[in-house]
Amino acid sequence: MNEYFDAFIITVIIINTFCLAMDKYPNFDNVILDTLNVLNYIFTIIFTTETILKTTGLGWKVFIKENFNKFDLVIVIISIIELQMSSGSDGPGIFSSLRGFRLMKIFKLFRSGDLKILLDSITFTLGTIGDYVILLMLFMYVFALLGMSIFAGKIRFDEDGKVDLANGKPPRANFDTLPWAIITIFEVMMGEGWNDIMY
Repeated sequence: MNEYFDAFIITVIIINTFCLAMDKYPNFDNVILDTLNVLNYIFTIIFTTETILKTTGLGWKVFIKENFNKFDLVIVIISIIELQMSSGSDGPGIFSSLRGFRLMKIFKLFRSGDLKILLDSITFTLGTIGDYVILLMLFMYVFALLGMSIFAGKIRFDEDGKVDLANGKPPRANFDTLPWAIITIFEVMMGEGWNDIMY
């Protein structure tokens, strides 16, 4: 019985993923949007029922010990908040983006087999590179401060692309503020448009 229930939940997760992937701009016509909204309600009810059944069957203490159960509980709470917020408005609005969190339920497919080995390897790798990420952030911070001390307020262009320090506007990549300086350093590191920044 448990195997059938797991197979049903996995099927629902896959269908839910396809439905969420159908979101696009410009929107579908109203018939398809209404169908997707009804499916959203159905998926939320199924996932909520699954969480309630598991909590009741296992008991709260056993339920909360497993990380996937905590993960499911958070997703269900976010889905219920999204339904409550979007039901009071005329359109889906900004709260419909919360249903994107349900896409993370696809990670439940990684519970066993080769996918679990792959996920465990990725998790281990991310854990081991933490120190290097901190060192990289430190380098980015230092070079952002260096860029600010050398170039802050000195990169201004008029509408024709000529240097105009008095009345010109800074380009998007600049060193005028710390956040933009860090973003500019990140662009240089990634190799995207570094020649424009150099110019």
